Amino acid sequence: MQMKFNVASMSCAACSARVEKAARSCRGVDDVAVNLLKGTMLITGSNTDLDQQEVCRVVTDAGYPTQFQGARESSAQSFSLTNYKPSTSAYDQAGAGDASSNAACCGAVNTAGLSCSTGVQESAALPQTGTQNARNASSASNSSSADAARQLHQQRTHLIISALFSIPLLYICLSHLFFLPLPPAFYDPAFVGIICFAQFLCALPVVILNWHFFERGWKACLHKSPTMDTLVALGAGSALIYGLYTLFVVLWYLGSQHIDLALHRSHAIYFESAAMILTLVSLGKYFEARAKAKTTSALNSLIALAPTYATRILDDGTQQKCAVDQLQVGQTIAVFPGETIALDGVIVQGFATCDESALTGESLPVDKKQDDEVLAGSMCVSGFAHMRIQKTSNDTLLARIIELVDDATSTKAPIQHFADTVSKYFVPFVLAVSLITFLVWLVIVRASLDTAFVHAVSVLVISCPCALGLATPTALMVATGRGAKLGILIKNAEILQRASDIREIVFDKTGTLTTGNPSVCALYHLPSETPRDVFSLIASMEQASNHPLARAIVSYAQEHDIELQQLNDVAVLESSGVQASYQGSVIRLGNKFTLSDSLQRAFDSAFDAVERRCGNGETNTEHAVDAFQDVLSASLVAKQSIMDDHRSEILAQIQHEPACVDYDICQLEAILVFAECAWSLAHKGQTALFLSDGVSIRCVIALSDTLKPSSVQAVQLLSSNHVHCSMLTGDNETTARVIARELGIATVQAQVSPVEKDAYVKRVSAQQPCAFVGDGINDAAALARADVGIALGAGKNIAIESADAVLMNSSVLDVVTLLSLSHATMRIIKQNLFWALFYNALCIPVAAGVLSGIGFVLNPMVAAAAMSMSSVCVVSNALRLRRFKPARSTSNNTRDTMQRVDVHIEPIALSCVVSTTTGAHKRANHNERSTIMQKTIGIEGMMCGHCVAHVTKALEALDGVTKVEVSLEHKNAQIECSANVSDDTLRGAIVEAGYEVTSLS
Repeated sequence: MQMKFNVASMSCAACSARVEKAARSCRGVDDVAVNLLKGTMLITGSNTDLDQQEVCRVVTDAGYPTQFQGARESSAQSFSLTNYKPSTSAYDQAGAGDASSNAACCGAVNTAGLSCSTGVQESAALPQTGTQNARNASSASNSSSADAARQLHQQRTHLIISALFSIPLLYICLSHLFFLPLPPAFYDPAFVGIICFAQFLCALPVVILNWHFFERGWKACLHKSPTMDTLVALGAGSALIYGLYTLFVVLWYLGSQHIDLALHRSHAIYFESAAMILTLVSLGKYFEARAKAKTTSALNSLIALAPTYATRILDDGTQQKCAVDQLQVGQTIAVFPGETIALDGVIVQGFATCDESALTGESLPVDKKQDDEVLAGSMCVSGFAHMRIQKTSNDTLLARIIELVDDATSTKAPIQHFADTVSKYFVPFVLAVSLITFLVWLVIVRASLDTAFVHAVSVLVISCPCALGLATPTALMVATGRGAKLGILIKNAEILQRASDIREIVFDKTGTLTTGNPSVCALYHLPSETPRDVFSLIASMEQASNHPLARAIVSYAQEHDIELQQLNDVAVLESSGVQASYQGSVIRLGNKFTLSDSLQRAFDSAFDAVERRCGNGETNTEHAVDAFQDVLSASLVAKQSIMDDHRSEILAQIQHEPACVDYDICQLEAILVFAECAWSLAHKGQTALFLSDGVSIRCVIALSDTLKPSSVQAVQLLSSNHVHCSMLTGDNETTARVIARELGIATVQAQVSPVEKDAYVKRVSAQQPCAFVGDGINDAAALARADVGIALGAGKNIAIESADAVLMNSSVLDVVTLLSLSHATMRIIKQNLFWALFYNALCIPVAAGVLSGIGFVLNPMVAAAAMSMSSVCVVSNALRLRRFKPARSTSNNTRDTMQRVDVHIEPIALSCVVSTTTGAHKRANHNERSTIMQKTIGIEGMMCGHCVAHVTKALEALDGVTKVEVSLEHKNAQIECSANVSDDTLRGAIVEAGYEVTSLS
């Protein structure tokens, strides 16, 4: 269980350390995360032992008033983006973005019966706040923001009042040093006592208004954990007490008629020091609070996106204004122009153009039509629509983002532990230095009590643990908020530090570097198959898979009204494809690893032969690929296969290989033609899927997934920043290398399973810091294994939950932005830490008086001003991250879109026919599409070359036989003949020559 608390009165890292220590002493507490900037504490512990009342009591007793904010189960931290996908911009679609088209859409809306009337009924009962989870977080954050605003106003009021008393007091006390005019009474010895007492009365309201410094400082001392408040309280309190002592001495001198001594002592009464220390520290705290408020502006702007009310469409068509928390899933609400959408849902009527920039970082508006999803927090720019609610206020994407960002800002980066450790011992160290300074000046140097006091107080006041405590969390909070505004959700502050060390990024291919929306390009099938039936079978099998390739196939079937079938025993094969039972046999669809072992070996032999012929210089590879460019519009025979000149040689070569001996020449030719298709598709960067029945390949379907424009730019930018890029994919190696070559990625691992992805990332991470970028379920293990796992927002929930950062816009260019943001954040943190350490290392010796020999003595008031400005400088430096600029696209269209490919379906043409009937080597005896037939005749009785010659002569003598090849080794003859040469004629010729026919096909 996790509990969240609001903690007041924390002012420095020592305070947060004290709060954490107190909270850890409570029963059932496993972990504590204290956020100094937000004044919150997140406790993780067991459900049974953790007691909120005990935590509040213990932390409050430690000096920090604590209030319980809410509780949730720890599992609520998992971040889910159910069904979220970046939408396509209105300007990326034909005819969109035009004013006239918007007007036309609005006209269509009106004719559809939608009314844009803004007259609505008020709901009878409207709750004031949300009740659960993220809504609670939003409400609490709103409440916290209101409290912060009230506190800031109170600080400003107290500061003004303090200044009204302190400035006149300062003028009176320092006028004699700067020869400033004063009323004559101030120079009259008779009024010395009155003037000194008046100074005390001026300082007293300032002390009362800033009494919280003394209260918190005293409590911290009682708990043996001194803080910055302790230093301020000791400095101002010492000046006040010393002033009271001086006032008593002045009055005693006046009573003793020692007027000169009284006048001399009245010039060093130090009430002005006490007042100005408190006033200047308050001024610094006020500036610091204003700067801190800006660090949470990104989170507050996200919270402000959530509307409180929405317009519900009732069953009778009337409109009613309802609180968002009253609305339920399935109800319908209206979306008006200029209105912020209240909940996640789907458009059921009408049309709207939405600005989702606050959620995704994408600046272009997005067209939303019927059945499109809309997100809470997006702005309806134009149009009017009705939407059906799919998520309640607790479960919207916006609520999840708010919760995620809020949690991220409550965590610490490893570098912050250094500052916490230093701050833990800093205040005791300063107290010791101040005491030593006082004793050295008083005892060793033998200076006056005034001089020793001034140096000791200056050391107390000038020391600034706040700067150390704020150096890291301010930068992390601003960076996390800035990332959220850019569409990059960072789940943990530690991720920013780890990301800055990344030296290698491993990319998944499909859906990450490519659009993840592949399209069907072509279907190559046997002549005896009907294309529509083949595609129906393929799409029916792919219904069981959620792979992007499967979705593309099913989508194509639905778009073309191809009826799907009910198949039996459909199963998804791990990282390779699907299988099902069809007409009494098992069929498989997928990459080549779905082929049976024997068929896969034969295919590999044919593919290797094509690769050797087309890739070894005998045939130019580019020319060979170009030869297939028209494959979508003509059959292989009609355009002549690239292998026509060599097919006979290849067939003769591979049929003698051990992998091919079980297949006759007709089957091998079909395998070879499919291998040619696969080779050509692979070299064009397309993916080939095979439908097989265990004995033969029945078809090859080609799919193409276009590269995202952002991918090429991202890889170029990463390479220029000396970040090595590599790519993992389950696709075949040839296709993978084509894609990698287009991207400029040198290291490629193809045909890898999820387990192999995980092993590769583990191996790389052992050598150097590594990030993995993916989007699918099969990427979850690698995302969790990497030093930084980066998931795309359009990916699967399990991938997003396994990742450390989520790119809402699914642009690979945001990977560059994330790394750049991490580098900028770490640079700011190091600058802040350096400044905080350098400031204290320089100013403490100066305040102690090391430069007094040259006449430079630091007044406590100047020390207080320097201390205040130190914290302001640190926070202001961190705020520079608000102006961080993301990596920019060099193209005009920055959105990753998918190109549409026209699909052509063609049969392959063979000189003999391979039947689709299953069974061991069953063959067809007739090919209606071909006038030339290939036949293989098994012959018994051939013993030598003379026998081969006799058989050859007998077959060549037959009319219609155009080619004869007789093999003594295989005891067969392969012939090419016209369709009118019957099997009986062939058998008769061989028997007449003196040999026996054992088979004929």
